[in-house]
Amino acid sequence: MLCLWGCKDKQPEPTPATPTTSTTAALATASSVASGDDTRCTAPCKLGGLCVWNEKLSRCAARSDDDCRKSDSCVSSGLCSEKNGLCIGANANHCLSSEQCTEAGACDFVGPGLRPCTAKSAKYCKASTQCKRNGRCSPVDGRCVVASSDDCTNAEVCRMHGWCSAQTVARSGKKLQRCRAITNDDCTTSDVCSKHGKCAAIGGSCR
Repeated sequence: MLCLWGCKDKQPEPTPATPTTSTTAALATASSVASGDDTRCTAPCKLGGLCVWNEKLSRCAARSDDDCRKSDSCVSSGLCSEKNGLCIGANANHCLSSEQCTEAGACDFVGPGLRPCTAKSAKYCKASTQCKRNGRCSPVDGRCVVASSDDCTNAEVCRMHGWCSAQTVARSGKKLQRCRAITNDDCTTSDVCSKHGKCAAIGGSCR
């Protein structure tokens, strides 16, 4: 039809552009990072709360305390608060609730950081699993260790194996004390004596 009054021809609708493969990948990555599901950070997220790739830092980083609280390092070492993209221990409760407190007596908070907990208190060492099992009941230089035979006598190794006396041994150039069977008396009250007839102390063990 002839247009007599300046009417315009109808223009065709524009065809939407088809995203390229690289654009799709970029959008998927951006969405993944935004949602905290960056596959580059899967392992660091579980271990240390470092759940999202940070371009500025060029590494995986923690976004919040929540990332840290869900990590293995919070459970094991009290690193439960986010600071500058890392998970750190920030208070005494972080130490007291950690596995290293229960297991090794490292319950004392020494300050914010990546190593916030240490063993300074005898009460925490004596309550630890290592004390009950191996006689490591005395705090020395930030660790619970065997300091005397008194530490050994109430331990499982004394009751089970006759390792009831403290003996100095060399480990990696250092002298340490460990619970061992030194006298026959150490052995005679042990399970290995009553159950297996190993009642003589020879070479640190009951035989």
